[in-house]
Amino acid sequence: MMTINNLVPGGLKFNGAAIINFAGFKGVLKAIDGVDMCVDVETRSIHYDKNNKYHTVVPYADRKIYKVGCRHMTYIEALDFARQRHFDNGDYTRQRHQQQLLLAMFRKLTSKGVLTDLGKLTELQKSAGDLLTLDLGKTEIADWAFTLKGLRADNVVMIKTNGGKVTPVGNGNERLSDETMDLLKAVHDDTVFEFLVQHPTWIATEK
Repeated sequence: MMTINNLVPGGLKFNGAAIINFAGFKGVLKAIDGVDMCVDVETRSIHYDKNNKYHTVVPYADRKIYKVGCRHMTYIEALDFARQRHFDNGDYTRQRHQQQLLLAMFRKLTSKGVLTDLGKLTELQKSAGDLLTLDLGKTEIADWAFTLKGLRADNVVMIKTNGGKVTPVGNGNERLSDETMDLLKAVHDDTVFEFLVQHPTWIATEK
């Protein structure tokens, strides 16, 4: 957050933050019994074989394949699918899949009314153990829950970093594009809607 704040002219402050690591995601996904996901590009797992057995590395021909189409995924499948990074456009396909996973989780959570039920919200936090870190600033969690009570998955718009395209600077490195800097400034100026009207391809979709 400090890095982004220093990048944006005038700074970019955050009112709150939630941090959860890989094991925490696993706990949450397990607690909600997996999610429904739509696979947009055939994906091969490097860790699970065709018999769903875990290996450090699986030979290409023996890898579990996630075929294009919509289906229910177990918590193990959803995490495995969203972690795969071997695609032609660097890490941007994985980024898209991770965003799809977040939306699928959010849809599952809101469909059960978790965000409006403090008891369920507490159970969810416990399912992640100490791996869920909340920094809510000066606002109580009950106030956040009340503020989010009308929020649904369809209200959430996710945006592709760098528009989902590699912006190289040589030596295998890349940078934030000029348009990304415009986006960060739009966040500062509260004009993100106007930015997305001008850059509709930056909106991440689930399919």
